[in-house]
Amino acid sequence: FCSLDYERREYEKYISNMPWLCMPYQSNFSKQMAKKYKAKGIPHLVVIDATKGYSIITSDAVSEIRSDKQGLRNVISNFPWREKTFLEIWPDRIYTPMRNRTAGEPPSKMMNS
Repeated sequence: FCSLDYERREYEKYISNMPWLCMPYQSNFSKQMAKKYKAKGIPHLVVIDATKGYSIITSDAVSEIRSDKQGLRNVISNFPWREKTFLEIWPDRIYTPMRNRTAGEPPSKMMNS
């Protein structure tokens, strides 16, 4: 969490219940991050993928969270919101259409191609 609070008391009050790491009060790094990720308002949430060269997953996570019709639990359970890989979306089995099966072949035969 990077804060741009002007008052230390406000900063300390705000972070007192946060479960995640926070930058120190008035850290220059917080100002650099705000500039780099174009923070224009409060709150501003950017989700970064540390496993892929710190690429941006979303630069407007606040809007995504607020607009999720299934609620915050859905947002949390789907975190970190990466696009799924081909292997994650490909089904375990692929069945051949009825017209392509040979006589006596069970309907659960998997395609080879």
